Amino acid sequence: MAQGDSSLQVVDCRQTRRFKTRRLVDATFGACQGTVLDLGEGGFQIEHAGSIKISTSGSIHIKNPDTNEVLSIGSTVVWSRLSSSADGRMLYHTGLRIEEPIEPAAAVFGRLVRACGTPDTDSLERKRQAMIARQQERERAAAGTPNLKTVPSSTPIE
Repeated sequence: MAQGDSSLQVVDCRQTRRFKTRRLVDATFGACQGTVLDLGEGGFQIEHAGSIKISTSGSIHIKNPDTNEVLSIGSTVVWSRLSSSADGRMLYHTGLRIEEPIEPAAAVFGRLVRACGTPDTDSLERKRQAMIARQQERERAAAGTPNLKTVPSSTPIE
């Protein structure tokens, strides 16, 4: 694959739209407290400090900051990884799949999306860029080329 390969196609497997949160939305999953990064009728992505095992099931509780309503719905952890947060801290980003019908909570979910969500229109492009970066890393590793991070020219090298 050539660097910056624009021919890489990413298939959207989602059955529902996803919304990024445009403001702070608190969430609790078991003993873990965090912040919702994105939400959709199929699941949620949260950012939090403590680790959660993949396949852990429980109820996620998300508080609408406008109405103080709490959306509580059964979910399962499908992925989790340690990531650098916007402020540079290392926090977990975790994907939760909704395991219950959303219909009973649809009105609460709709109010939460209207209050805090904005359509996530660039998620597939972000995924494509991440796939390209992973492929380039594999190609470098196969060629025996180390992954050298760029050092800004103003940074003194010791």
